[in-house]
Amino acid sequence: MKNQDDRERRQMTSRTTERKVSPEDGKVRKSPQKPHEALEEERTRSKSLLNQLQYLQADFDNYRKKSEKEIDDKVMHKTLRLLNKIIETKEDIARALSATQKYRQRGQVLEGLEMVRTNIGGVLKEEGVEEILAVDRPFDPHYHEVVSFVERDDLVENTITGEVRKGYTVYGKVLRPSLVEVARKKREVESEIKTG
Repeated sequence: MKNQDDRERRQMTSRTTERKVSPEDGKVRKSPQKPHEALEEERTRSKSLLNQLQYLQADFDNYRKKSEKEIDDKVMHKTLRLLNKIIETKEDIARALSATQKYRQRGQVLEGLEMVRTNIGGVLKEEGVEEILAVDRPFDPHYHEVVSFVERDDLVENTITGEVRKGYTVYGKVLRPSLVEVARKKREVESEIKTG
C-alpha cells in the first residue's frame, strides 16, 4: 500500500512540473523538456510583448500629437477672430481721427483717439500682427485683393497705386488681404479701336 501511495505521489509531482500556469493569460502550458527550449520560448514571447508595447506607444504618441494639433487649431481660430475684431476697432478709430483732422477739430478727443489707436497697434504687434505693405509695391495675390484698376503709363504694370483697406498678417500667415487698386497700361487694342 505504501508503494502504491509513493507511485501516485510521483505521478502527481511529474504532472504538476509538466504543466505551468502562464501569468499573462492564465492558460495552462506544458513546460519544454530542455532548458534552452524554454529560454528560446521566453525570448520569442518577450519579443512579441515588446512589439505590442511599441505599437501601443506609437498609437499613444499619434493620439497625443493629433490632440495637440486640434487644440492649437482651435486656439488659432479664436485668436484670428479676436484679432479681426481688434483690427476693425483700430480702423474705426483711424477713420474718426481722419474726420476730426479733416474738419480741423482738435483737442482732447483727438489726443484720446490717437492714444487708443497707438495702444491697439501695440497689442496687435505683441500678438504677431503686422500690416501688409501695399502702395507702390508689386501686386501679390497672396497678400492683396484687387478691387479696381487704374490706367497709368508712368508705372510698371501691376504696381499698387492705392489701398482701399489695409491687410494684415499674423506670424507670417495672412489674417486678411489688402484691398488694393492696381495700375495697368493702356491696352493697344483699346487705342486702336478709338483711332480706327
